Amino acid sequence: MQAYATGLLHDEAYYWMYSQNPDWGYFDHPPAIAILIWLGTSFFSGDFGVRFFIIICNIITLWFLWKLCSEKIKQPKLFIILTLSLIYVHAGGFIATPDVPLLLFTVLFFFYYKDYLAAYDIKNACILAFIIAAGLYSKYHFAAIIFLTILSNLNLVTKRSFWLIVILTAILYLPHILWQVDHNYPSVKYHISERFGSVYKISQTTDYIFSQILLAGAFSGIILFYSAIRYKTKSTFEKTLKYNFAGIFLVFLLATLKGRTEANWTAAGIIPLIILSYYYLADNSKLVRLFLISAIPAVIILFFCRFYIIFGHPVYDISLLKQVYDWDIWAKQVQEAASGKSVIFVDSYQKASKYTWFTGEASYSLNNVYYHRSQYEYWDIEKTFQGKDAIIIMNFPANEFQKINTKIGEENYYIIPDFHSYDKVHIKPEFKKYNANEGDTIQTKITISNNGYAVNFKPSSQTSVMLNLVLQKKGKIFYNNVIGSLDTDDLGRGETYVQEIKLPIEVEKGFYEMIISLKIGNLGAGLQGDYVLNKCQLKN
Repeated sequence: MQAYATGLLHDEAYYWMYSQNPDWGYFDHPPAIAILIWLGTSFFSGDFGVRFFIIICNIITLWFLWKLCSEKIKQPKLFIILTLSLIYVHAGGFIATPDVPLLLFTVLFFFYYKDYLAAYDIKNACILAFIIAAGLYSKYHFAAIIFLTILSNLNLVTKRSFWLIVILTAILYLPHILWQVDHNYPSVKYHISERFGSVYKISQTTDYIFSQILLAGAFSGIILFYSAIRYKTKSTFEKTLKYNFAGIFLVFLLATLKGRTEANWTAAGIIPLIILSYYYLADNSKLVRLFLISAIPAVIILFFCRFYIIFGHPVYDISLLKQVYDWDIWAKQVQEAASGKSVIFVDSYQKASKYTWFTGEASYSLNNVYYHRSQYEYWDIEKTFQGKDAIIIMNFPANEFQKINTKIGEENYYIIPDFHSYDKVHIKPEFKKYNANEGDTIQTKITISNNGYAVNFKPSSQTSVMLNLVLQKKGKIFYNNVIGSLDTDDLGRGETYVQEIKLPIEVEKGFYEMIISLKIGNLGAGLQGDYVLNKCQLKN
């Protein structure tokens, strides 16, 4: 009922776009979520189709989780209350995200790893290889499960069947690896470097700790973490659970020192948390009573919230809930304002996806240096808008913009009669690192290559395409200016040319990340270069 009656979240619409463009990989995630959505929408239409196999995955996850827990002590009442007190179970029950297949293959991994420890044979090795590959196709975080499992039992590397698992997993995962190579490792760059780098704030760490306790059930969550920590392992398998539980939550705690972490990044750690806390509570009658007293109200509140989302008055003040109400009306209002023109969103793959979901019309997210890349840069959708009239929906207000008063708020836009964009163009500086003094001008070369359709850098007198330099430090932009024009008017598909440029250094000394890209008219500087590859060290 929830899956049918609740509108799609922004990311769900984005993942639905994945499913409309099947591939071995995507910018943000591996392809498992796209496959599940594609399968679901093959049987059912609408929101329910997107979420159908998500529900199936959740049911299977809970079944195998119960089998792991009940092998030691059977207390179904404790298990039901424990799982229902977790926000993960309620959200994962119907929301289409990569965390759902991740949780499924995590619990399957532990279930069959236990069999593997009992018999290091070819059959168990093949089963584990398939599960590991499927887990990696679900979300990259599954790599932490593999690493921590090996760390907990180094004796594994002495088993011949272990190396069979490694070889089979590599073969099964090879298509995605080749996809990463073919696209210049976009996911690796984004997840390891591009999404971190801001100045540390203590709130990053405190918010992380609070969010993990909240996801585990608020006060009852404290009891779960306490129980999992206190439980003394009695076997190699339980030691593996402990390593994965502690390792995952500690790794992302340390990650808060580099930048903001999202609460759901620890999803894989929920499985060992549930199992270990269940083991401890099932053997501790006093603590289990305290847990039930604190967890049952949380379960009631969670079910009340779920029913309210379906039947209650729309809640617009909560960011997450705002995503599920009235976006069909919003899409129609934007479509009417466009009057047949192409609709382009600046820095919002979410809105572009929602617009396509509700209208059936193609849209595009044009991202700039104040945001980050998305899968839209890797699809061929961009080509369909070239040379057409378009309305550009901005992510900030300005007096010169026209406005659309929609059901979900005001949208600011302006019209470009002859729209052109260049997300398939890539700019690479001659060197990866530059040393300069403040006030210097660096003379260097850049290589401009075209990985897509043929482009014209002077499409009309109304649109200028210029080279732009951005210098940023710890996530903050210190310099963002045009530095010159292009020496060529056209660049065919697969063509490359080299141009000499001058880089003015007008910032204080320090270590900066640099990106050279294209600025199109009044739009912000694009993302035709790579931040992480270009370092600029300014000296006295």
